[in-house]
Amino acid sequence: MDAATIVLLEDHRDSLDMYAALLRDAGYDVREASTAADAITVLRKLRASALVMDIGLPDMNGVELCRRLRHDGRLAAMPIIAVTGWTIDRPHISEAPFNELLQKPVLPDELLATVARWAPLPGVAVA
Repeated sequence: MDAATIVLLEDHRDSLDMYAALLRDAGYDVREASTAADAITVLRKLRASALVMDIGLPDMNGVELCRRLRHDGRLAAMPIIAVTGWTIDRPHISEAPFNELLQKPVLPDELLATVARWAPLPGVAVA
């Protein structure tokens, strides 16, 4: 069974390690990035099943990154799942073109269920 590839963009090392371990344990191939620039480089090199990303990033606001990806022909349709500790009802966040927006702290089951909706693993039924 081939794993779905998830690009995980998170600038806090503890969160990156925790989310990556959770997704890998579930069967995903995880590629890590800690800046928007790193994520763009990784995304352009492979065909990712989805991007799971923080919004508060050191080099670019995650909302802006999402908008840029939506205008990139090859990446425009890729599912983007945002995870943030910021208040979700901020207009610039709630209007961003994410497929899903999760509020931190995210429960492991919630993250896995959300990722599975947008990037199901081959041979695994999605509830």
